[in-house]
Amino acid sequence: MSAKRKHPSPNTTHEATIRTPVAELTGEETLVHYNTILLEEVRSMVKFVLEALESLRSEFHATLEASRREINQRLDVHEAVLRKHSDDIRGIKDDIRGIKADIEDIKIDIEGIKEDIQGHSNDIRGLKDDIQDMRSHMRGMETRLSEKIDRHGIILVDHEARIGSLEA
Repeated sequence: MSAKRKHPSPNTTHEATIRTPVAELTGEETLVHYNTILLEEVRSMVKFVLEALESLRSEFHATLEASRREINQRLDVHEAVLRKHSDDIRGIKDDIRGIKADIEDIKIDIEGIKEDIQGHSNDIRGLKDDIQDMRSHMRGMETRLSEKIDRHGIILVDHEARIGSLEA
């Protein structure tokens, strides 16, 4: 509401504004009218401030929501990568358990092979001893055969000599 103010000259009327000094108000323009004008001006300023705050609030919420969406998208990517890595780690752990089991099997196989080698080494020593015994036995047989051959050679020479004397 605006109140009109009359100046001392009767033909001139002016509206009272927020800038109108209280001393210049005439009888018609009471302090109540002036305060009403001030109140309207304050309301106008408060409305302006509220509109600005609402605009800032909307802008802030929009920025906050955009930031939240961006952060959630980034978190989704990180969570997906983390799940993938966790699955990979579980797979690697399973592989390691399998490798450890294979290593244990190989150790058992190696122990078996060592036992087999030890057994074969014992067998080889036994065979070497058997070969040595056979060589000794063959030398004895060779000696006996040689003696028999020599005896038969002497007998043969003796028979040839007899046959030669009988033929003569």
